Amino acid sequence: MTNLKYNGKIIGTIDGKIFRKFVVPSKHKMRVFDAYGIQKIAFDHCIKKLDAVIIEEQDGDILSSVVQLWIDKGIVGNYGDGEQIFLPVRLMENKSVPKLL
Repeated sequence: MTNLKYNGKIIGTIDGKIFRKFVVPSKHKMRVFDAYGIQKIAFDHCIKKLDAVIIEEQDGDILSSVVQLWIDKGIVGNYGDGEQIFLPVRLMENKSVPKLL
């Protein structure tokens, strides 16, 4: 597993052909699109060559998607943290384990 950094911060890890990103929804989710983002420069140079993206939310939800979906349906924008590519959650597959009460 290799850490992927942007501006000195770890933005996720690369594990084989999969990019994994741990997120805190209240901090990382782009509410306007109900989407998560990845720094575009990192996406273009590293992630674009991989097979899948897995987003692990703090509450345990696991969202997955193929990289091609980010290429085809991603929304590019800069909302204060540099240019990012966003993918709406509705386009990702939820692989979460049911939560116990």
